[in-house]
Amino acid sequence: MAGGGGAQSRSLEQTPTWAVAGVCLVLLAISIFIEHVIELIGKNKVPLISSDAIHQLHVFIFVLAVSHVLYCILTMALGKAKMRRWKSWEKETRTAEYQFTNGW
Repeated sequence: MAGGGGAQSRSLEQTPTWAVAGVCLVLLAISIFIEHVIELIGKNKVPLISSDAIHQLHVFIFVLAVSHVLYCILTMALGKAKMRRWKSWEKETRTAEYQFTNGW
């Protein structure tokens, strides 16, 4: 029973090594078989994208990823700067003078 929590369930630590190795072997054999089938299907056919286009796509994705990381860092820095301004404003609002002038 998968995840049933019954009396017969075992954790991966209690599973015999040969069983884990057998499952890994089956998955590896299936993936190698699928790879060979894909190669046989694509034999004597024109590629969809040239190698130059694949290189340009690779560069584009890399630049996109780097710019995403930089924009995330910039957003975090701006958020921290805004929080600092809020903290100083909150300290100002706690003073008796501010509360007196604004009707608190």
